[in-house]
Amino acid sequence: PALNYWPVTPALAADSTSNTGTCDGAPCGVVPAGETDVTVAGAGGIPATGAAAVTVTVIGQNPTAGGRLRAAPNGDASAGDIYWDVGSVGAWGSFTVPVNPDGTITIEAGTATTLRLSVTGYWKLPSGTDTGLGLELLDAPERLVDTTTTPGTGTCVLPTCRVTRPAAGPSLCWSGVCVLALSVAARGSTVTSTSTSE
Repeated sequence: PALNYWPVTPALAADSTSNTGTCDGAPCGVVPAGETDVTVAGAGGIPATGAAAVTVTVIGQNPTAGGRLRAAPNGDASAGDIYWDVGSVGAWGSFTVPVNPDGTITIEAGTATTLRLSVTGYWKLPSGTDTGLGLELLDAPERLVDTTTTPGTGTCVLPTCRVTRPAAGPSLCWSGVCVLALSVAARGSTVTSTSTSE
């Protein structure tokens, strides 16, 4: 069955600077390196049960060390990935993230990081007469292109990248109708980039 989307008024679910929210079962402080489970069930209009995924805005900051945050890490892939350099004010991203059975989402930090996470909507099975958007979500994230490895992952000849749906792998298309959720991370000292998706 398809999942439907319900938007909510943006609400803060976790904030390291004010100890708002619950991280690994305790008030959220500075997120340590490694994985942290942030409670989203019951926060800011997200139902206490039944949500399969949430859409969140994530802000990370560590100006003395730089850093990286990944949402729902799955090996080399993730539902979202942000980087920032030493001296930077930080970085932010908006992602759709699967909810764990205990009502949390998993955030992985590369270094100790100040985290601010807001919820903006959720996905769940429809009920009653609500038809929602009717999108099927949450195949495990898979990395399609990576220019940081040698040899690179996927087919990408800079300055232009075109990602072609694999002949086998994640079920991205049904009867000619495709829906893709892409997470793109770009990093460089002087980078000008344009991205498109089809």
